[in-house]
Amino acid sequence: MSANQQLQQHILETLAQYPSYGYRIAQCILRRAPQLLESKESALYPVLYQLELEGALESWKETAHNQTRRYYRITHKGRGKLVKVDKDLIPAKLSPQLTLGVQAI
Repeated sequence: MSANQQLQQHILETLAQYPSYGYRIAQCILRRAPQLLESKESALYPVLYQLELEGALESWKETAHNQTRRYYRITHKGRGKLVKVDKDLIPAKLSPQLTLGVQAI
């Protein structure tokens, strides 16, 4: 998985929890995978825009305390992309029950 794909995955995972704005998304990613941004938080924004163009994210602006922020949220298509990436990470030799999240008894 390329660095860009990893960054996309972390963005989608973060936004699957709750809508957020760029700086907060970057802080979440820096805690989990600091090597992806390596103090270049600006690398996040082209990926956010790309995901938005693909329809995986939607955004809107909010102003509070004289500060305007662009918030992002994952879309249904984005959740599908997140699930697809997760399935790609599952080893092919696992039983069908495990790949569906069902534990064998």
